Amino acid sequence: MSTAMPDPAPTGAADVVAPITDVLVLEDRARVTRRGEVRLAAGQARLVVRGVAPVLVDKTLTATCDGATVVDVRCVRALAPWRTGDDVDAGAAASTRGADAAARAAELDAAAAAVARLVAEVEVAERQVAD
Repeated sequence: MSTAMPDPAPTGAADVVAPITDVLVLEDRARVTRRGEVRLAAGQARLVVRGVAPVLVDKTLTATCDGATVVDVRCVRALAPWRTGDDVDAGAAASTRGADAAARAAELDAAAAAVARLVAEVEVAERQVAD
């Protein structure tokens, strides 16, 4: 069994942790701002920010920095690895969800049986009152 790991950064690139710091939601789009810090040696460097929505509009992608010049900013989309269902963690989560669903179904069945008993008791009581 294997677990899918994210692709490593391209050769010579560094992963940057850049969490979302601001979101402006408009009628048909949103502006998402991420901020992160990285210390680099002098010279050219490639940085990779993972987890960016693949539906971003490339021409709106920007980057700024202090003390350096941004030469290029681009989005590279990649096909996510196919999930086979053999992942142990996914199987455990599905098993837990299945157990929770089974427990809820059993509770629902017990409640339905209790309601049926009460309905039967009410019918008996109504007949006794009518007699």
